[in-house]
Amino acid sequence: MLEKIINFILAIFGIKPILRLTHPEEDIAPYQTAANTDAAAIRLKWLVDWKVPKENWDIFIGNVQVVVFDYWTPEIFAKFPTFSGKAPAFTFAENGQRYIYILAPWLNAGIFAHENGHTSWFMLTEDQKRGFSEAYDKVKKDPLIVYLFDKKPYGNPDDEKDIEDHADIYRFLAEKMPAPLKPFYPLLF
Repeated sequence: MLEKIINFILAIFGIKPILRLTHPEEDIAPYQTAANTDAAAIRLKWLVDWKVPKENWDIFIGNVQVVVFDYWTPEIFAKFPTFSGKAPAFTFAENGQRYIYILAPWLNAGIFAHENGHTSWFMLTEDQKRGFSEAYDKVKKDPLIVYLFDKKPYGNPDDEKDIEDHADIYRFLAEKMPAPLKPFYPLLF
């Protein structure tokens, strides 16, 4: 509330508002390994800090299995031949179960948020995905959206722009994202 008042006063004097990501990017933790990292505790931190409704926690705990690796194995590259190995995490579905594969040093609440942003994306129908694109086009000039993608040091490839932007908006802005986008994040709000 105080931030809104300050931004209002700044706007009166023609000064840009104070912008801040709800959940800034965390540093990697090089000491983390698959053996010494508690993925369940980190997932719980995501559920709490991103304010996922408690009635939906079991869905993300029971239906999204997390597998932590110290390095990407040859079996992963064989199973996913288009995977370059550059991403520290990815999500996929197999036999009705969603999975998050992640490298241990990158395991943090923000990565859970991003990957579960993808999980919510895959809950959308094709019409809802088009609806997200339309709603997103209308809010791309929102100061917080502009700030997010100006601040973010990496871009999303055009062929994956909507799905990656969808996940990044949730990961970094969460409940402060523009209201027209929230309906496109099933179970997260």
